[in-house]
Amino acid sequence: QRYLEKNEWKSDSYRTRSRRTGLPVKKPFTRQTARAAFYRAYVTRIDERLQQARDAAVRSRDESRGDEPSAALVLRESEAEVRAFHQENSDARGRWGGYRGAATGRSGSAAGAGRTAASRARLRSSDELPEGRRALP
Repeated sequence: QRYLEKNEWKSDSYRTRSRRTGLPVKKPFTRQTARAAFYRAYVTRIDERLQQARDAAVRSRDESRGDEPSAALVLRESEAEVRAFHQENSDARGRWGGYRGAATGRSGSAAGAGRTAASRARLRSSDELPEGRRALP
């Protein structure tokens, strides 16, 4: 929300096709397209970071465990169990394919702000109070 309030996205534009002529046209971002571009970039970057962390954890575990089954195998089995559970217990149908609007590029201030915010986001929980807090009297 803070990014949208700064109005930096107002100078951004995206390319799409005209509904009337089918020719390529350049359109200015609206608040909705800026938000969508921000979140799309944010989700993509968080996904990259989670995959990197998962791969590092798998490598670390496999190096320290010797003859035990690999972490990747254990995770794959666990994923299959979760999928089977959801298929049996969920009424959801189909799949959500994500945002399908025109503002899907990786460029622009909205996408850059989304990637930056995702790079700064904490991926693990913190069990301690932030530094600088005083003890209760």
